[in-house]
Amino acid sequence: YRILPCPLPTNIAVDPPSHYSAGPKGGNIYECRSTILGPLRSMFEGGVFFLNTTFTPEDSFNPPKVTFWTRIYHYNNNSQGVICLNILKDNWSPALIISEVLLPICSLLTDCNPADHLGGRIATEYRKTETLIFNSI
Repeated sequence: YRILPCPLPTNIAVDPPSHYSAGPKGGNIYECRSTILGPLRSMFEGGVFFLNTTFTPEDSFNPPKVTFWTRIYHYNNNSQGVICLNILKDNWSPALIISEVLLPICSLLTDCNPADHLGGRIATEYRKTETLIFNSI
């Protein structure tokens, strides 16, 4: 019995979400290419972001490697496109499907997670901006 990670769940095929999509990259079911649209009322609104997802064929108990193929300036990403997200590390479950991976990434574009940052310079700028905004209220 083998679980195939990348095929789209039927709910995405029947009722696709308006802000992201995913599908196998070429004929390889262990690699996905995903697209996320920048969320409304965020600094990424109007943007189109491409991600690569690679599942490990031998071990579904390890999280997939998910990276932004499109360069993005974000608190929870580094310059190589690596995403800092709990479900891609310690909170991974082999029961998660690709849509359950993409949805929290979409949420990060609206609300970054200061407790789990990757970009040192970006984090410093964010904290300065946050302090300026908070002090001006």
